[in-house]
Amino acid sequence: MICEWFAVEKLDLFLVMNDYEMQALSQGLADELRTMGCAVAVLDRSIQQSVIDKYRTAVELDKHGIPTPAAFLRSQHAQLVSTSAPMGSR
Repeated sequence: MICEWFAVEKLDLFLVMNDYEMQALSQGLADELRTMGCAVAVLDRSIQQSVIDKYRTAVELDKHGIPTPAAFLRSQHAQLVSTSAPMGSR
């Protein structure tokens, strides 16, 4: 439906405003709109998957030496509890 609307309106640019739009566009819709002549500023699917997942983002930033707050998975509950315990309670 959105492709038909873009075809009628002949839009030149699609600015992404939220995570939902970024996710939908990165799944291939952005490529369809680009073939219609519309510039779409969105990450490709593999990068978007990392960005939407806070843990994966932290891992990727760490790989590149970019400081980031600690990130934990729910399966790492014990590690999270020990890390966030008040000083002197360990």
